[in-house]
Amino acid sequence: MADQKKTLTIKGMHCASCVYRVEKELKQVSGVTDAVVNLANNRATVTCDPDEATDSKLKEAVKGAGYEALMKEEINETQLEEGKRK
Repeated sequence: MADQKKTLTIKGMHCASCVYRVEKELKQVSGVTDAVVNLANNRATVTCDPDEATDSKLKEAVKGAGYEALMKEEINETQLEEGKRK
């Protein structure tokens, strides 16, 4: 399967060292060909084989670096749930 781009929101980053740790962990996931983390918008863009680098593996890698990750799809669901509670 062709590589895909996946977007994750990373919670808890505050400096360039945080960005480095998250990128390093993501790049070690099997199937990942590239990972770029943006501190300004707290997002990681991962280029990967989606069959090999599953969402759960990517989130686990971010957790291993000491941060929390949400997939783009999860953020939309979270916003919907919060809207229902208001």
